[in-house]
Amino acid sequence: MPLEEVTSEDIQKHLALLQDPERVIEKLHKIVEIDALIVGLRPLVRRRFEIPISATFWDLYVAIQNVFGWRSIAPTIFSVSDPYFERPVALSGPLLWNTKIRKYMFKEYQSCKMAAQGELIQVTIKRRDDPLPGRTYPHCLGGENPSPPESTEPVVVLERMFEDPQNFEATLRSDSNSDRPFDPREVRFDNPEEVWIEYFYEQRVTAEALEKVLSQQPKDEVLYLFPLVFPAWFGDLLIRDQLVPPEVLSKVRDDSEHPGFIVLAMSRREIANLMDTIQVKQFQSQDLRLNRRLEHLMYDLRCARFVMDDRPE
Repeated sequence: MPLEEVTSEDIQKHLALLQDPERVIEKLHKIVEIDALIVGLRPLVRRRFEIPISATFWDLYVAIQNVFGWRSIAPTIFSVSDPYFERPVALSGPLLWNTKIRKYMFKEYQSCKMAAQGELIQVTIKRRDDPLPGRTYPHCLGGENPSPPESTEPVVVLERMFEDPQNFEATLRSDSNSDRPFDPREVRFDNPEEVWIEYFYEQRVTAEALEKVLSQQPKDEVLYLFPLVFPAWFGDLLIRDQLVPPEVLSKVRDDSEHPGFIVLAMSRREIANLMDTIQVKQFQSQDLRLNRRLEHLMYDLRCARFVMDDRPE
């Protein structure tokens, strides 16, 4: 599910849906117990959790990321079987957040496969049940053995799965490469809507703003200030935690093209100082989601600094 597969029109339509104050949230009637098993690992690495049957495949993907302890959002494809025509169907991009699980999986022991983070995961419904009063869903039930580390090349597993499906499973890793025991009490589930906005909307806007600056500036022209676009929550963080000096904060302005974003023009030295400050913030923070979002912004800062260092003084 690379960013380029998802159009700006897809993003705007779904963003409008999420922000619609009259949107009707489906009532929770049934939940399913999911067994997620990483194929090809020894010893077996699996997780069991409950999720509403009304959830989408995007909700399922975020929950699987959470139970395995993977924080980065990686390109993902679900391979499901059409229960009526008995043919394989691949779900990625907008189909993930537009497709309910129950369209393809609604009975016990129906399953699908998910390719992400350099792994192939067998996802099986173990049971259907009524939700327990007072319990929030998704809910982690347990699991076996520590998770493998996040892949640095998540796209590779997708390419191998489609190039050679017959021998794909034999090429996967044979051990979990981790000695930390799994504790279900440590699992924290993200809000899928917030993760969607963070990954598809925030990253798309900041990346396009970066590319726009590069396309408008000749390579041999001196670039004293780089106008970086940040989500508004980051602007609030800059002020609250005083991550930059007052003279830098005085340059913050609202982005007229993207509501909910700010523009901050920074020099080489200011970008370098902000990167150092963010790294200290990440080290001190126990908020995994904040650290992940900060890492996304660090990527934009690294790009801007690289471009400015490559320009003439």
